Amino acid sequence: MQGYVYEYILFVVSATVFVVGVVNYFAHKKKIARSEKHIGDYKLDYEEQDT
Repeated sequence: MQGYVYEYILFVVSATVFVVGVVNYFAHKKKIARSEKHIGDYKLDYEEQDT
């Protein structure tokens, strides 16, 4: 019986960590997309210098 309690607790903890990670991923993805608008298209300038 005690094993099921640990199993349930660990399942809840892992589900919580997963949900927080997914939310964090999309929040950072949105921040990165917004910051690229302000920075400009620096990648093309950098790639042209290599050739």
